[in-house]
Amino acid sequence: MLGKLAALLIAVATPVAARPIDPVTAAEGDAIRAMAAFRPVGMAVAYIADGELQFAEGFGVRGLNDPARVDPDTVFGIASLTKAFTATALAMLVDDGKLAWDDRVVDRLPGFAMSDPWVTREMRVRDLLVHRSGLARGAGDLLTWPDGTATPGEVMAALRYLPLTQGFRSGFLYDNALYSVAGLLVARVSGMAWEDFVRARIFDPLGMASCSADPRRPRAANVAGRHASTGGGARLLAHAPAQPDPAGSIACSVRDMAKWAQFNLAGGVAPDGTRLLREAQMREILTGVTPMRPQGILRRLGATHFSLYGLGWTLADFHGALIAEHGGSAPGGTAQIVLAPERHAAAIVLVNDTVPATMLAWQLIDRALRGTAAADWIADVAGRPGPDAAAPAPAERAPPADAKPPAHPMPAYAGRYRDPWYGDLEVVWDGRMLMLHMTRSQLLRGPLIPFGGETFLARWPDRSLNADALVTFEADAGGRPVRIRLTPFAEDTDFSYDYQHLAPVRVPGPRADR
Repeated sequence: MLGKLAALLIAVATPVAARPIDPVTAAEGDAIRAMAAFRPVGMAVAYIADGELQFAEGFGVRGLNDPARVDPDTVFGIASLTKAFTATALAMLVDDGKLAWDDRVVDRLPGFAMSDPWVTREMRVRDLLVHRSGLARGAGDLLTWPDGTATPGEVMAALRYLPLTQGFRSGFLYDNALYSVAGLLVARVSGMAWEDFVRARIFDPLGMASCSADPRRPRAANVAGRHASTGGGARLLAHAPAQPDPAGSIACSVRDMAKWAQFNLAGGVAPDGTRLLREAQMREILTGVTPMRPQGILRRLGATHFSLYGLGWTLADFHGALIAEHGGSAPGGTAQIVLAPERHAAAIVLVNDTVPATMLAWQLIDRALRGTAAADWIADVAGRPGPDAAAPAPAERAPPADAKPPAHPMPAYAGRYRDPWYGDLEVVWDGRMLMLHMTRSQLLRGPLIPFGGETFLARWPDRSLNADALVTFEADAGGRPVRIRLTPFAEDTDFSYDYQHLAPVRVPGPRADR
C-alpha cells in the first residue's frame, strides 16, 4: 500500500514537460494529497473527462459522531452551488414561453420592491441572478445566516428597507437575497414551489435521486455532518439550513453532482438523450454579464485575465480555455464545481468542514487541461502561512486598557430594539450581565461585554462562528439609550454576518429585566 501511495504522489507532484496523465491516477493521487494537506473531516470528489465520469470517491468520515466512511453517495450541502439550479429553473420557464429574461420583475411579482422606486421599476429577471443590483455585499443575509429561518417571501419583503450602496448595474456586489426573489418567481410562473420545480424538472430527469432542495424533508442516512475547523481542531456543528433557499439549500451526493455537471457539459441534454434545455438558453446561462475582479490565485496559477458573473455561474479564461465555476460556503461545509465546457471536463469537491480542501477541484481541472504541466494548487495553498496558532484570535481580545465605563447603569440598556428589515433584537439584563439576542437566531445569543463607553462586545458562545459584533448604543436628547449600531468585530468575519446593515431603534414596552 505504501508503495502505491508513493507512486501516486510522485506521479502527480513531479513537474515535467507537459504530457497527458491517467485521469484516475491523477484524481486519486491529488485527493490523497489534499486530505493530507488540509485534513478535512470528510470529502467527496468527482472528476469528468471527455464527458464521462472517470473518478468518484469519498475520503474521510461522515462526521465526528459518525465514523462511517464518506462514499460517492454521501449527501453534502452544496451551499451556493444551488444558484446555478435556480438560474436553470428560470431558463426552463423562458424555454416554455412563460417568462422572458427582460421581463420586469415587478410585473411578475407585484409585491417586489427595492428601496429605490426606479430600481424597483427597472429590475429585470436577468438582474436577479447577476449581482449588480446595487445592494451591498451580503445585504440581508442575517435573515437566514447562520441559522435564521426566514422564508424567501420574508427575504423579499425586507428588500424595500435595505439601502443600495452603489448604482444599479454599475458593478459586482455578491448578494443572496435576490436569488430568494428568483425562487419566488419560479413558483409564481410555474405554479410549483421552487423546491418542487427543481426536483420535477431537474433532479428527476437527471436521475439525481439523492438531491433535495428542501431541508424540511427526510433524507437518507448517508449524510455528511457539518464541522468547523479552528486551531484546536474540528468541531461538530448542530445547525443546518431550516428552509428551502434558492440561494443555497440544495444537498446532493457527489455522484449526482457529476450528473449535473454532465448535463451542463452536454449543453442541456439528459443522459437518456432528452433535451431539457435548448442550446440558446444554455448559451444564455454561460454568458458573462457582470465584470468581476479575478481571484489572485486564478491570476497566478490559472493565467486568468477576465472573470464575469453569468446566470448562476462565474465565467473566466483559464490557460486559454473557458471555465464555468462556482464555490459554496456555509457553516460547517464547503463545495466547489469547475466546468471546462470546450474540453468536456469537470471537477466537483464537497467537504464537510471549513478547511480549503475544495482547492482540489482546481487542481483536477488544471490537470484535465494541461496534464503534468499543471500547477500544484494544493501545495500552493497548503504552504501559505496561516495565523500564528499561539497568538490570541482577534475575537478573544480584552477591552482596551483605557476603556471608559458605560455611561448608564446596565439595566438602562435593556429593552427591545427593532430593525425594519430584520425584526427584533432583545437586550436583557439578567441581574448579572447584559445579554443580546438576535431573535431570528439561536446561535446569535450571548453576553454584552463592556468594551469602552457606550460600546459593548457581543460574544457568541459558539466560537467557531468567528462572528462577534461590536454593539454601540446611542442616546436620545434625554440621555436614554434608544438606538443601536452594530459592526463585525473581526475583519475576517464572513460577509453574511451583515450587522452593519442593521439600524435597530428601541420600541415602547417594559424594560427587558429578567
